[in-house]
Amino acid sequence: DGRAVRIVAAAAALAPDRPRLVEMGAGKGYWASLVREHGVAVRAYDAKPPRTTFCAVRRGGPDVLARDASSRLSTLFLCYPDDTAAADAASDDDDGDGDGEDAVPCSLASLEAFAGATVVAAGELFIAGGALHRASAPWGRSFDSAAQVRLAELFHVVLVVDLPRWPVAKDVLTVWRRTRVCRWRWGDRTSPQSGEERGSPPSEAALPEEEEEEEDDAEEAWADIPPHESLSYAVAAPAFQHLLL
Repeated sequence: DGRAVRIVAAAAALAPDRPRLVEMGAGKGYWASLVREHGVAVRAYDAKPPRTTFCAVRRGGPDVLARDASSRLSTLFLCYPDDTAAADAASDDDDGDGDGEDAVPCSLASLEAFAGATVVAAGELFIAGGALHRASAPWGRSFDSAAQVRLAELFHVVLVVDLPRWPVAKDVLTVWRRTRVCRWRWGDRTSPQSGEERGSPPSEAALPEEEEEEEDDAEEAWADIPPHESLSYAVAAPAFQHLLL
């Protein structure tokens, strides 16, 4: 899909200095080769690169993201990093060599090691309806469920588009930006940044005095997502478009 490749290239252009993309679990490097044609500096890694590839695919896992300082200046690309069906089959055939069900999925390890600001994720994702394959529902067959939870904890989605797919798949292309976290106390009524009034917790008036003091001292973390990066969720299936009128 030419549009999908252009989106990945545009997301790579969000890197601080120049368009950079680092792909983990690249396989034969098909996506990497297409994105490179758009002038993006691409580094593709795979734990076990095949002999025949579309572009240079280096041997390496998510740990390279922690070792390579330039990765924080890149956009991370994950396309079907965890083939859950294959992983299930591997766990059934596990010979006890330590690479079975205890291994950390590529997607989760990559997200934990990545220090950059933008992630592009392609495949079946819970945010876009999961999977038609009931055994893989609701998370899909592309990304480990814990990785999808971690992705939503660290980043917020800014784009979701359908990918060309077989009727039995629900593949999408998504772009995520790292979420800024701000911390503040309920007892502090003014924002240290803007000085604007902060709201009181709804139940504060009903709290006993000692509980109110404890609530005032509690520090909480809140996601700070700018309006221009917030998606509108006014969407409906074709048969229900009339409900949006």
